[in-house]
Amino acid sequence: MGGVTQTNSSNIADADGTTDVFNFTFFAFNTDHVKVYSVLDDVFTELTSGFTITVNAGGAGGNVTFTTPPADAVGSILVRREMPYTQATEFNDLVRSKESSIETALNILALQIQQLKEDVDRSIKYTEGAEATDTTLEAPTDGYALVYDGTTGAIKAGVALEDIETAQTYATAAAASATQAQNYAAALTATSTTSRTMATGSLTLTASTGKAFVSGQYIVVSSDAAPSTNFMDAQITSYDSSTGELVFTVSQVTGSGTYADWTIGLSGPKGETGATGPTGAGTGDMLGSNNLSDLTDAATARGNLGLGSASLADLIDEDDMASDSATDAPSQQSVKAYIDALIASVGGLTESKSSWTAMTAGAASAFNHGFAGQPKIIQLWLKCISSGYGFTADQEFPADSATPVTYNSTRGVVIYDVTSSQVKTVVGTYGYLFLYNPSTGAGVAPPFANFQYQIRAYY
Repeated sequence: MGGVTQTNSSNIADADGTTDVFNFTFFAFNTDHVKVYSVLDDVFTELTSGFTITVNAGGAGGNVTFTTPPADAVGSILVRREMPYTQATEFNDLVRSKESSIETALNILALQIQQLKEDVDRSIKYTEGAEATDTTLEAPTDGYALVYDGTTGAIKAGVALEDIETAQTYATAAAASATQAQNYAAALTATSTTSRTMATGSLTLTASTGKAFVSGQYIVVSSDAAPSTNFMDAQITSYDSSTGELVFTVSQVTGSGTYADWTIGLSGPKGETGATGPTGAGTGDMLGSNNLSDLTDAATARGNLGLGSASLADLIDEDDMASDSATDAPSQQSVKAYIDALIASVGGLTESKSSWTAMTAGAASAFNHGFAGQPKIIQLWLKCISSGYGFTADQEFPADSATPVTYNSTRGVVIYDVTSSQVKTVVGTYGYLFLYNPSTGAGVAPPFANFQYQIRAYY
């Protein structure tokens, strides 16, 4: 007999209903050391009949022969060496002991070590290098799983198996509910590539088939390109799940356009319009729809806005100035028509013009008109040099009456003195003119830098 060269102590093979001989390769001294098990779903059942065991010469392997091939329902056939942990050989006289007896005893010891190693390899143990702690198990508690206590390092009874099974049941039910919810959600969402223009009333789309839409459901139909700005609120009239034809009535449209990238999903009915809130009771309440007509004192309000006293005038278009109003302001066309008529009625007058002068806030100027006496008519003209506020570049127009006035304004140019030789003017300090937009009639306040002025005298 030689030494033990095999390191395994078991062999396992599947039962298939045709195989009746199961070989094993491990070393065995006799058939008493060979055990046979069926293994099904991790349950080991020892078999004691229906087969014979044969060990090869020298003990190196053998086979198990079944009278009837085990069916595949048996699972697997495990052949395992199980030697008693005893030493039966006596060495009363080591010198006289036979070499074979010594070798057999050593072989038995090696086989016992192999069995122990295989059992140890299947046992719970710490990884190499881990700090060793006491792994003595507590007394077993029926129905509880073992858990590792990270604080003490102990392995002990933890969660009840019943609780684990209950948790597994709940988890399975939750997963099924989630799947069901996903299926419901998918059944109530559809898409369509039918080109339609957004509008109220009845519309028809060819949508996804096999959905769970029914008549009466409220839906929102949105364009994928801009779903938050282009969508329609609607109610389903009919849906054909086999063709995908979806007919619905649109009650409200948000956005506009024609699209072919629709997504349809469930929504809810539009709520009723709430009651109109109470009218404010505080002083100074105003309504935007009144366009400031509900001001108590419009003239004071204009002044408070910094528009000045000139803003209190209403614009009139009156060529003959017949109303002689002290508050209404004439249009440019009316002033020009009036002056032209006045000049035509006087006739034979000589005109003298100053040069065009930049408007510098607070600057005074004297124009030598060259007449033998005080001019009969004096005009103040403005010229636009920078387009804006309704005026175009190089546009000229009269800006004052023929009667000299006292300097009492911070706006515009004022003629404050007229002599037999000069016309004296001063520019206001405000920096802005007050004019009327010739296109709209609205008051505007262009800066001085946009205009130049000129004195025209007639004698």
